[in-house]
Amino acid sequence: MSSKKNLSDNYGSDTAPQSKLIECIDLYGNYASTTNHVYFGFNEDRELSQFNQETTIYFLQATDTTYGYMEVRAEAPGIWSLRVGMNSQGIAISGNGLPESSINVHPEKTYTRSYHNFYKIVLESTGNISDVIELIDNFDFGSSISAQIHIADAQGNALVLSPGSDGEMEITHKVADYLVSTNTNQLKEKALMNDLRYLSATHPLKESITKQSVLTALDYSKRLFKAGCIRIGDVLFDII
Repeated sequence: MSSKKNLSDNYGSDTAPQSKLIECIDLYGNYASTTNHVYFGFNEDRELSQFNQETTIYFLQATDTTYGYMEVRAEAPGIWSLRVGMNSQGIAISGNGLPESSINVHPEKTYTRSYHNFYKIVLESTGNISDVIELIDNFDFGSSISAQIHIADAQGNALVLSPGSDGEMEITHKVADYLVSTNTNQLKEKALMNDLRYLSATHPLKESITKQSVLTALDYSKRLFKAGCIRIGDVLFDII
């Protein structure tokens, strides 16, 4: 096993604050696949006053050892800045704020720093969900986490990584035509069924599949707005 690496982190503090919720369905990493497309999207519902500059799109060139990638960032004092990103292999990643959870520390694992740096490593070094799972197995996320992480690849595979009740990070895999992640822990099924954000996000997707109808990104956005979603920005990738 390789030695543990204390990797540099340019994305802010180790503890990202929980998103301040306003009247909105938060759809970070809301994801669906069809025969010809794999979509990965998110929306931002933090108040603009929390940020010290406008959202910016960055393009990072590939090197001899890393993939090239793009990311959408909104800088804010004390708040980690990476909102959503996609690399040249079709790996897309985003996350949702959750109440802070204590997790088990694993100093024996290869990579350490914080889950914020995990985003950067995913974009630089993984090409599919199998690569991501291998990275997760070798990553020490520290002693606490206040988010869950949503990742998809160009083959239509996706997962959500969440803190479990036993202090370990656990994976929820996509088993249907879509995988939706909101500000409710993906492992808490009963809570999800009472989460307006989750229900509002999944209903149009289920309906489209049942009726075998086409649900465009614009139509989906309109449906969310009618459901009471007030948001300051949306991003959608077609990652094939």
